[in-house]
Amino acid sequence: MLFIDKIEAAQLAILSALIGIELSEDKTLNEINVIGNFLIDIGSIMVTIAAQRQNQQDAEEEKPNVQDQIQQLQQQLEELKKRIG
Repeated sequence: MLFIDKIEAAQLAILSALIGIELSEDKTLNEINVIGNFLIDIGSIMVTIAAQRQNQQDAEEEKPNVQDQIQQLQQQLEELKKRIG
């Protein structure tokens, strides 16, 4: 992905601050609010998409584990039946 993968967290925070300050220069309070809310909306949508993708990825990775657990439980049940019967 762009340069963001290569930049340190502190540098990214400073870059964000500088961009925010620059975008606010010579703007009215209403314009700053509109721009800020617009950027927040974009960020919220991106975070929602990322969360859902992560959720789907986790669910896919979990499927084999659940199936393995079911198989192990079935084997344990069979062993218990043999011991009892």
